[in-house]
Amino acid sequence: MALIVPGALVSVLSGKVGGTVFARNRGGNYARSYAIPTVVTSARAQWVKSVFGVVSQAYANLTAPQVLAWDQYGRENPQSNRIGQLITLKGQSWYVACNSRLLLMGDTLITLPPILPAPLTVPMGTLTVDVNGGVATLVVPAHPATANVRLALYGARSVSAGRRYVENLWTHLTTFDAGEDGATVSFGTELAAALGSIQEGVTYHVAAEFIDDRTGLVSVRQRLSTVAVDTT
Repeated sequence: MALIVPGALVSVLSGKVGGTVFARNRGGNYARSYAIPTVVTSARAQWVKSVFGVVSQAYANLTAPQVLAWDQYGRENPQSNRIGQLITLKGQSWYVACNSRLLLMGDTLITLPPILPAPLTVPMGTLTVDVNGGVATLVVPAHPATANVRLALYGARSVSAGRRYVENLWTHLTTFDAGEDGATVSFGTELAAALGSIQEGVTYHVAAEFIDDRTGLVSVRQRLSTVAVDTT
């Protein structure tokens, strides 16, 4: 692994160039050789892949005015990339992102871009993970758009005590039906199925976001962490 000291012309490096991957961790910028990712063949991974295929084909069947509408939406809604720069996504990217979420939740595809804003972010409450009974709970506050938002949870676990960066480890745990806000939700079974049996002393990370089931737009993702205990 090569460490990098940016100069006057380059302040941030991120991504892949040729056979080299540039990234950053708490030790600073670094470069490493590109490794071919492990082929994922889980049932969910194959399902998600098939959803992307269906949505991509649906985009190809849009009319010219519909494509123009999505492109206009992209120009009017710039997004921040992973190094904080504002970028303009193509309409196709927005279409696939919104409709993939809708299809994964079993909702109807939309042909025109959203006219509603993304769901608001509502601060989450306490996260607990307990070896006793394999329990994992999250206190979810009431959301003002309760009838049309669903809570999606993603999980990760620290592979070592000092590791806190888990952005490349998130795994989808579950998506609750609309109206689950304003309550304490349980997802111990889903957490264990995705990350293995709950172990005392291990740090578990949970990311939570609200998804609007009319548009496929999501709120800002919130991240929580806790150390698993054993209350036996």
